Amino acid sequence: MRNDIFIESDIRFSFHAAWKVRKYDAHPFYQAMSGVGMRAVDFVGINNENELFLMEVKNYRNRPEKERERILEKISLPKPPLAETLTQKMEETQAGIRAISTYLNKKWWYRMYFILFDRPIFQTFLLRRDRLFWMKAQQILADFPERVQYLLWLELPSDLENSRAHIVEYFYTEIGEEIELYHSGQFSTQLIQEVDFQRVFL
Repeated sequence: MRNDIFIESDIRFSFHAAWKVRKYDAHPFYQAMSGVGMRAVDFVGINNENELFLMEVKNYRNRPEKERERILEKISLPKPPLAETLTQKMEETQAGIRAISTYLNKKWWYRMYFILFDRPIFQTFLLRRDRLFWMKAQQILADFPERVQYLLWLELPSDLENSRAHIVEYFYTEIGEEIELYHSGQFSTQLIQEVDFQRVFL
């Protein structure tokens, strides 16, 4: 099984082969909706165990000094704007997945395809098909909300790393869900196999 590989915010992500991943904010389905103001996370992924993740990536590491004030504004307390943006993106991504699934369910052949292949022995096949992938994502959101993971990959300058915990706390307060916080020094190897930085700012 091949790994899904993407570049986002100057970071190259190689996702574990068990996960099928879509770059949601660049996907044609999202592009068709973005004109109405809907926001999106960077990645949506599903694995063969019927788990779904929504992942946003922010990389403020090794940025020019002139950007420091802007970074500080995004993570400032008591209401970090980054956390507010993340909450909005997570909620509107779920709304977007529901809209995509509703559209696809209007076509009887997609419904029949999904019913036919939504069983364990066909999961790999199903998740490789783009339209069936989105129908599966909505099924997990609707029927198995406990299997949905909210992820934030956040790279910060070393002297601002303590701000991560406040962002997680605010997100939980706003959306009522836990969010897993990853960065280059801490991430799940069951999800992400390899991470490389594409460039370094001097």
